[in-house]
Amino acid sequence: VQLEEYEQAIELFTDAIKLDSMSHKAYYNRGLAYELLGQYDNAKSDYYKALEISPNYPLAIQGLNILDNK
Repeated sequence: VQLEEYEQAIELFTDAIKLDSMSHKAYYNRGLAYELLGQYDNAKSDYYKALEISPNYPLAIQGLNILDNK
């Protein structure tokens, strides 16, 4: 994500989720990549999944708040 290679980041985080479906950080980061690509529905879905795994995860809450303002 930091390299602005969002599609590649999505693939890598998807692979990480396949290996560990309880990784709230992988869901959050994939959501962030989706957000930066303008795929807001996918981003929201991943942010919500991150919160399912780790309630009150601040970065996922922040991501949802940003999307609510778009």
